[in-house]
Amino acid sequence: MIYNYDFEGKQCSNEKNIIYLISNINKQKYYIGQTRRELKKRWANYRIDLLKPIIVKKRNGCNIHLRRSVQREYNKVGNTDFLIFSILEIVDKDNALNVEQKQKLLNEREIYWIENYRSIKGINNVYNIKDGGQETKNTFSKDPENTRKKLSIARKKFLASKAGQELIAEISKKMKGKESPLKGRTISELHREKIKQATQGCKNPNYGKTHTEETKKKIGEKNRQLTEETRNARSNALKGKIPFNKNKKWNELYKSETIAKMKQAIANSNKSRNISEETREKFRLKNTGRCWGKHSAAQKEKWSKERKNVSFEERYGTEKAKAIKEKLKISTKGRNLKRFDMSNNPLISPQGDMYVEIIGLYDFCKNHNLHHRLLKKVIFGELKSHKGWHLKNES
Repeated sequence: MIYNYDFEGKQCSNEKNIIYLISNINKQKYYIGQTRRELKKRWANYRIDLLKPIIVKKRNGCNIHLRRSVQREYNKVGNTDFLIFSILEIVDKDNALNVEQKQKLLNEREIYWIENYRSIKGINNVYNIKDGGQETKNTFSKDPENTRKKLSIARKKFLASKAGQELIAEISKKMKGKESPLKGRTISELHREKIKQATQGCKNPNYGKTHTEETKKKIGEKNRQLTEETRNARSNALKGKIPFNKNKKWNELYKSETIAKMKQAIANSNKSRNISEETREKFRLKNTGRCWGKHSAAQKEKWSKERKNVSFEERYGTEKAKAIKEKLKISTKGRNLKRFDMSNNPLISPQGDMYVEIIGLYDFCKNHNLHHRLLKKVIFGELKSHKGWHLKNES
């Protein structure tokens, strides 16, 4: 092989972004190619590729027709002195273009030189089958989905093998103790929006999928096996960070369609839930006001006074306070008209007073410092007692 690194009176073995020429002087045939790497490195790879036995027809590497022709000549002559490597053109000598612009220019110049040599030397004397220019990554296969499946199967098979497990262990050992390259970096809002658009809805790889019961159990067992050190590390990492949804309503964060889907998902998940009697009792106690919490009596009294002293106008503003008052006026219109007959089963107070009839439950409860909804439940037998008030039969 004869390597001609001279171009315009200069030695260019270390130059990049080159349109090169391979000449077969025995057959007077030519091959035009491009490279963004250093010329001497590209030609060193060519020397290996050209003399390598052709077993599988690959899409990358040097031209398959050139390789076959060179190997036939090599088998006859016994050497590769019939090949001359030379430079046709150096693109972007000043290094003023970016990578995309350089690649575009290289494609244009390669197409030009292939067409030029075909017109001068004849189409049969040019090894290039294609017109030149690199294909985009998306056209690497005629059937991309099938190719991806094959690659996935091959990768899984390798990782399951002994060599794959050794490689995983080696990488894990190297990465242990190293900080993540993304640590401390903040993602811009534009970047966040791009990630969101790329992974939401049907674009998400888990869209429409549901875990099997076996998978759920595995995930649960794995989470329960976390060490105390890992739990503390996660807890410390989240301390001081404000959740994105704190003090925000669903309609401030999500679209109406998303909210409807979320509600439906919650309803569906609750259908199959089996709530124990113990949990039901806890909910009942909490809802009836018996489970106040661990606050002191002084704190409860303070909050009670603060709530009483603050008017609707101070709390909500003039316009909203007016609307609330109108709403309360309409809702309390018939409260003093409803009659509760308890002659068959009288209501008894903690002091032993007996009531066989109540007209205006809301005012009655207000006068006796009771909650009207809870007392109503007592009257209808849904609750045994409220603040010592109970039905005669319940005693």
